[in-house]
Amino acid sequence: METGKVEVKVKELPEQKKIKLVEIKGALDALTVVDVEKELNPLIEEGNYILIDCSKVSYINTSGLVMLMKYQIKAKRRKGAFKIFSPNKNIYEIMDISGALKLLEVYKIQQEAIDSLKA
Repeated sequence: METGKVEVKVKELPEQKKIKLVEIKGALDALTVVDVEKELNPLIEEGNYILIDCSKVSYINTSGLVMLMKYQIKAKRRKGAFKIFSPNKNIYEIMDISGALKLLEVYKIQQEAIDSLKA
């Protein structure tokens, strides 16, 4: 488990400019949440629909979970959306055991997250 390193890539879906796809690669911990927040803050402020690709998240601790829950709340307040998809089995189990799944919207695949915006 490698902590302290994260890469964040933001993409716009071609047909949906308000939907932002955010790919997180690496660890979500106390050392990296600040870097992720720098990318997420402007997206949240604009009221976008944010889809977080967690397929390449290798590690998450309480700092990462709290950050995700914070942005879930912020998005709702700004009439946006914050959806997570494709967490690996270990990340999903941590979200479940911690109780974070009660607040977070987590989907198996990207298309399910997109479809949930239309519902």
